[in-house]
Amino acid sequence: MRCKGLLITTIFGLVVTLAAGCWPERPGSRRTTEPAVPQPPKTAPAAKPEAQPAPALKQTIPGVEELNSLFAAAKEKVLNNDLKGAAANIREAAQVLKKEARGARAEAKEGLAAAAQEMEQLAGEVEKGAVTNLRRIQNAFGRGRTELRKMARAKAEAAAGKSPP
Repeated sequence: MRCKGLLITTIFGLVVTLAAGCWPERPGSRRTTEPAVPQPPKTAPAAKPEAQPAPALKQTIPGVEELNSLFAAAKEKVLNNDLKGAAANIREAAQVLKKEARGARAEAKEGLAAAAQEMEQLAGEVEKGAVTNLRRIQNAFGRGRTELRKMARAKAEAAAGKSPP
């Protein structure tokens, strides 16, 4: 307990003690007798350096970037109500999957063929105007990307001498 500057006075015959800072110190208390630690002046945050492209540690999977760009184009065309153009993009994506299925191992070939078939069917429905829900289109492209990744994994495991799960 620290006490500084006691003042004793009498009011109506009573002795009153006034103490300035005469109480136990608590952790985190704002009132201290030590001088405040000077804080550095607040400045604007430093500018972040421009984003550098990530180092090429990952192998790119053939067809995935092409599917991504075709999905973006199909999505834009559906939003602009160009259903024939969107169907053409979806059919082109199905062709990409079929092309990749030709060079795939047997395990991945079935999945790629099924994803391509689904996209062909979806393209017909989009062209007729039966499907305008972007979620359905997004899911079909997602399945195509998943099958391409499975194919790449199977190829990598075969190259490393492992058997696929």
